[in-house]
Amino acid sequence: MLGGGTVSAKAELQSDIAAAVASAEAGDVVQLAAGEYAFSATLTISKGITVKGAGRSLTTVNGGKACRLFALSNADAVLSDLTITGGKATSGGGVKITAGTLQDAMVQNCEATTSENAGGGIWLEGSQSAVRRCEVRDNTTP
Repeated sequence: MLGGGTVSAKAELQSDIAAAVASAEAGDVVQLAAGEYAFSATLTISKGITVKGAGRSLTTVNGGKACRLFALSNADAVLSDLTITGGKATSGGGVKITAGTLQDAMVQNCEATTSENAGGGIWLEGSQSAVRRCEVRDNTTP
C-alpha cells in the first residue's frame, strides 16, 4: 500500500487487525467491519494510520478484563468509530495515548488497577494527544 489506501481486517480476530495495522503505511485506513473483536493483548498503533470501526454501536473491541486494548504513540495515529470495553491495565485500561487521537468512540467498563493518576478508561499524556467526540462511562479505578 502506498499510503492513503484502505486495508480491511476481514475477520473478527485480533491477529487479523494486528496484521492489517502492520501492513498499513502512513495515511492508510484500517477498516474494521461491524462485529465484536476479542483482544488478549494490547494493539499498539505507532504509525500515522487510522483504525476505524463501522460505528461505535456496530464495532466493539472487548478485552475481557485481560489487557489494555490500544496504545497510540504517533501524532498522526487515529482510532475512531468503535466501542472499547473490558480493558484492564495499571492505567488507561481501554486506551493509552501518548500521541494520537481517539475520536467518535465509546470507552466503557474498563479498569485501572492503580489509584494514582490512573485513568480507568483512558490514559492521556503528551501535547500531541487528543480525545474528540467520545463517550466515556462506567470505567473504574480502585
